[in-house]
Amino acid sequence: MKTPIVTIVVAMLLAVPTWADEKEEHHAPRPLTAAEAAAGKPLYLRECSGCHGERGNGAGPAADFVDPRPRDFTKGPFKFRTTESGKPPATADILRTIEHGIPGTAMPSFAFLTDDERTKIAAYILKRPPR
Repeated sequence: MKTPIVTIVVAMLLAVPTWADEKEEHHAPRPLTAAEAAAGKPLYLRECSGCHGERGNGAGPAADFVDPRPRDFTKGPFKFRTTESGKPPATADILRTIEHGIPGTAMPSFAFLTDDERTKIAAYILKRPPR
């Protein structure tokens, strides 16, 4: 007996996640731990401190040579966020900026880093206390 083509197509669609599911899963909220933040420090120092500074104050050695100046993580507000004004950015906001960069600025994409490395950097940035 031949299996109807509709049955095969339905089975294939159920077996493959949709694009929306993959996107939602990739950006799902993930609690960041102190261990991830600690593991993010050496990655941050290697990849980010040249512009953002060792202390995250936007005063790295390259800061005077880029316009606009690098983000000062020690100050409260973040420009690129999906959260309400005055609220800290969502983890996904920081991850998106790290992965894609900011067009029109010196902030490059760090998509060459693994998801785990980008998460650790985000944890380090988000766990830094404001001044």
